[in-house]
Amino acid sequence: VGGGRFGQVVAQMLAARGVMVTTIDLDAELIDISKRFGIKVYFGDGRRMDILRAAGIDHAGLLIFAIDGAWDVAATLEPIQTEWPDLPILARAFDRTHLLQLRRAGIETVVRETFESGVEMGRQALMALNTPDTIIYAIEDEFRRRDDERLVLQLCSDDPTSGADQLIRGPLSFDPTALGEIPMADEAG
Repeated sequence: VGGGRFGQVVAQMLAARGVMVTTIDLDAELIDISKRFGIKVYFGDGRRMDILRAAGIDHAGLLIFAIDGAWDVAATLEPIQTEWPDLPILARAFDRTHLLQLRRAGIETVVRETFESGVEMGRQALMALNTPDTIIYAIEDEFRRRDDERLVLQLCSDDPTSGADQLIRGPLSFDPTALGEIPMADEAG
């Protein structure tokens, strides 16, 4: 569901594996442009049960929501999960709040639409500033660890400010000698 920029990338990757993809979108102009590239996109609101049935959801191996923007998670997913409880659902999250709503609805595979590109831009910025690769990797790992911890705290507490102390607000110190393996007890001397 969603045949825009994000959905097109997902569809092409699945097609490369030989997976038949049925795409549904509400944007008539996007559907016309897709047709010029030989891609079939059906017109309709893929959050509606009747549209999903008409598109063949009864025979689908999974359902992907690649919709741009935040959408009503409960109203959309509850009837789908009730009707097809074993159907894997993957979703694009508009932002952190949307991600938390999707996770609370039981969606395990959620991709934040700008998260990976933001991390990559941060990596590229650090590279442009001649930061050593080991430090770039350490910063990325620490950022991801802190972000994951914040998400867990926010999911558990239902408070979007939980874990605010995990935000990186200044320089971090990375000891290059601490980036290796931890010695075994008999090697420690």
